[in-house]
Amino acid sequence: MLLSLTFGSVQIEIAHVWKHLLHSNDDMDSIIINTLRLPRTALAALIGSNLAVAGALMQCLTRNPLAEAKIMGVSAGASLVFVLISFFQLSISPNLMTVFIFMGAAIGGGFVYIISLTNRPSVGKLVLAGVSISSFLYALSTGMLISLGENAGMIYAWLAGGLAGVTWENFSQILPWSLGALLSAFIFSHFMNAYSLGDDLAKSLGLNLWKIRIILCVLVVILAGASVSVSGAIGFIGLIVPHIVRKLISDDYKILLPFCALFGALLLVFSDLIARVILIPIEIPVGVITAFLGCPFFLYLIRKHGDKAA
Repeated sequence: MLLSLTFGSVQIEIAHVWKHLLHSNDDMDSIIINTLRLPRTALAALIGSNLAVAGALMQCLTRNPLAEAKIMGVSAGASLVFVLISFFQLSISPNLMTVFIFMGAAIGGGFVYIISLTNRPSVGKLVLAGVSISSFLYALSTGMLISLGENAGMIYAWLAGGLAGVTWENFSQILPWSLGALLSAFIFSHFMNAYSLGDDLAKSLGLNLWKIRIILCVLVVILAGASVSVSGAIGFIGLIVPHIVRKLISDDYKILLPFCALFGALLLVFSDLIARVILIPIEIPVGVITAFLGCPFFLYLIRKHGDKAA
């Protein structure tokens, strides 16, 4: 996070960063640190934590090592709302747009869960419903983007995922939702260890499977929806971070989830730093960097866990 505050189109020495953090004033360096870089870095850390924990919860819910929050239709629902607002050129405030996008994410996740409950509900049906609803919503978004033509550039940048122009207001908008969902995930983590053993063993341990599934789905929707509402669809954080933590530290969910939050924050702050400095003065969407890092890892996971994920 200190490096993120130091490097950019204007480089500031670390000693000066500390000085401006402790004693804010009206000079240019202080404005850059406290108004531009600090809220962006804090938001990147929070969103990275959200997405990583949401990915771990989704992998637990589906018992699929290749799952992540996008399966729930959250990103597709948020993307459709953003495209609709842009397509109809609705004049609304950035704060209200964030609220609408979050609602779109929640509606997308809600549709997936409701459909998965009909006629003998199962985890497999949840995954299939998520893929189907997401494909349908993305198809609607793509159709509108094609009709917008050259005016769709800003929308494509948002869909790629980015943190340019975020403020403390964006951070405060999602902070209560994020903290509540993260703390709830940590509290329920001991149930996830039992759930991950399989339905039969979980039932024998007295676990109410559908209550756990409802809780996990709600937490995934909140964590991913809050993140997408301010940053766009940033991919691969929720896929790769849980695997890194399992490999390096533990697969016990009581330990796994807090370290997923930490590693997710580190990875997204680092990726955002690269996105800002790799082509100075041009800034690329952070979703491009996470995809560049995540795609090789995803191919490795397919090679390693392909049979389990089928």
